[in-house]
Amino acid sequence: MSATTNPIRVLHVDDDSDFLSLASTFLERESERLDVETAMGAAQGLERLAATEIDCVVSDYDMPGRDGVEFLETVRERHGDLPFILFTGKGSEEVASEAISAGVTDYVRKRAGADGYTILANRIENAVEASRARARAIRQERINTLIREVNRRLVAAETTTAVERAVCGSLTDADPYCFAWIGKPDGSTVTARTSAGDAAAYLDEVTVRCDERPGGARPVGEALRTGELQVVQHLVSNPDIEPWHDAAERYGFESMAVVPLGYGDGDRGVLAIYADRPDAFGEVERTVLAELGETTSSALGAADTKRRLESREAADRRRKEHYYRTLAEALPNGAVALFDTDLRYTVVGGAVFEDLDISPAALEGEALAEAHSATFRQRFLDHYRAALDGEETSFGFEYGERRFEAHVAPVRDEEGTVVGGLAMTQRVLARSEQSAE
Repeated sequence: MSATTNPIRVLHVDDDSDFLSLASTFLERESERLDVETAMGAAQGLERLAATEIDCVVSDYDMPGRDGVEFLETVRERHGDLPFILFTGKGSEEVASEAISAGVTDYVRKRAGADGYTILANRIENAVEASRARARAIRQERINTLIREVNRRLVAAETTTAVERAVCGSLTDADPYCFAWIGKPDGSTVTARTSAGDAAAYLDEVTVRCDERPGGARPVGEALRTGELQVVQHLVSNPDIEPWHDAAERYGFESMAVVPLGYGDGDRGVLAIYADRPDAFGEVERTVLAELGETTSSALGAADTKRRLESREAADRRRKEHYYRTLAEALPNGAVALFDTDLRYTVVGGAVFEDLDISPAALEGEALAEAHSATFRQRFLDHYRAALDGEETSFGFEYGERRFEAHVAPVRDEEGTVVGGLAMTQRVLARSEQSAE
């Protein structure tokens, strides 16, 4: 990494213009990283801070109108913990104590000769590096908290829609992200499927293209074509997304990232994230968001696999139910009943019900405990439970003046797991009835 890879923008504030010029020359000579701007007095210094991004303030103490400590107090109110070095020739314990109480970053005495500027340049670099390290740690913790929250929500997300909502919702709950949406290509455009944040109307105002046509949303198209994260750090001035400038400015979007996604069915999609400040997607954010894209794609794939499996299981269940209903209807003087592992009837039918005061339709969905009297309930319960334990049993019983024989067997899935039971009941006909038939 070269010395100028991470430049440091310094604002030097003093009431002596000749000294400002001299100090700027010496500081920039001491370190190629330092880019020094100057301001005559605290008032002009505050104006520069409001208009320019500054990494460190270096200020004299004894200035007319507002001294260095008063200037520091105002900087702390308006610019938080921006590094601030008091660089003064009027050093005293009292001034140092006031500066420390006001939150000064460092206190450096002015010295004659080049050595004084060597010390000051070193103190500036140290202060800024420490500040940047703290900022990186804060960003890392913030992004780690975000990822933990996304993962927590994904645990409970069982459908693709739930996954998309969990991701978008988690992002917009975290600073500085103010809007997020997930979409999939639909021809030459991208259609949003899910969004979160206070700017849902934004998607109605813009057309998101994924083709090479001029005026298209280049970061979205690039993310889809390359499968790589795309970042725009200054939305309202980037010529690649000129059609979005007005809408982005209205909704307060300053920067954005587009994360490519993969669905279990092979489809591609994107996660678009907007921040309310420029340069919101640094190296830490890019790395973590790329990992978030992989995590989200895995969750989407798992949800799609679950959906297809459940769809197949539902189709199998319908086929089996149709088979057993057909069997029940074709069984003379008999009945067929399917029950699940909760001992609840799922399919009931048979010609025998035509002569009984029991409605098979009313039994479906009923639990055994609710469907039968106490006498029949206990008799059936033992055999039904045996079926759920994998055993086949047969027994006889009487209902009114009629006698029946029942056979109960387990129902297994393709892996051999018991998923329910089947009860087949046949009326035992008296000889006179058999002769009549």
